[in-house]
Amino acid sequence: MPIAPEVTRISLKNILFPTDFSPFSNAALPFASTLARIYGATILMTHVVPPQPHLEVPLDRLPAQDDAAVLDARQKLTELIHDPAVSGIQCEVEVWRGQLAGVISELIHDRSVDFVVLGTHGHHGLSKLVLGSGAEQIYHTASCPVMTVGPRVHRAEDWKLRRILCSVDLAEDPTPVLQYALSLAEENQAEIIILEAIPLVPWQHRPMVEERRRRELQQIIPAHVDDWCSRS
Repeated sequence: MPIAPEVTRISLKNILFPTDFSPFSNAALPFASTLARIYGATILMTHVVPPQPHLEVPLDRLPAQDDAAVLDARQKLTELIHDPAVSGIQCEVEVWRGQLAGVISELIHDRSVDFVVLGTHGHHGLSKLVLGSGAEQIYHTASCPVMTVGPRVHRAEDWKLRRILCSVDLAEDPTPVLQYALSLAEENQAEIIILEAIPLVPWQHRPMVEERRRRELQQIIPAHVDDWCSRS
C-alpha cells in the first residue's frame, strides 16, 4: 500500500503548447492560458515542420530554415500570440524541423517545460492525436504531465477548474498523479474525485471488495488535506 504523500504546491513556469493550427489543436489554447495565468507561467507555442521527403531524416532536431512552410508556421504562431485567450500572458514561439516526438521531447528537456497542453482529434481514441501519429509518443514519453483536450470540448475563454477526476491504480504507485491532482484542486478550490476501477467479481463479494478498496483509497489521501477538503 503506497504511503500518503505530502501535497506540495506544484510550480508551472513553462507550458508547452504544440499546435498544427487545426481547430481541434487550437481549441486547447484557452486551457493552456488558464493554467498560465494561475501559475504565472510562460506559454511556449510550438510547431514542428516535418522533415523534407527528399532529405535524410535527421536524428536531432534542426533549426527550421526560412522556407515557405516555416515562414507560414511563424506567421500563424504570431497570430496566435495575439489571440484574446493569451492576452497579458508571456508567450514565445518555437518553429523546428524534424520528427515530432523527438523535437517535443528535446524541447521539454532544453526549455525546462513543466506541462504540455495539446488538442486531440479523437476519431480513433487517444492513439490518434491531431498532431499526427508521432503525438502518441509525446503522451507516452514526455517527462512532464500532458493535458489533452478532446474534440468535443468547446473552446471556453472563462474555463475554470471546478471538478477533477483523478483515476488511480493502487497496484501501481499513485503518488505522481495524486500530487498533481490534489495540488490543482487546492489551488483552484475544486472538487476532486479519486477513482479506482475494480475488476468484476461475483456479486456476493462485491460489497466487501468495494469497501476494502474505499478504505485503501482513503489511506492514500494525506491527513492535512482535511484542512481544505471535506471527504465523502
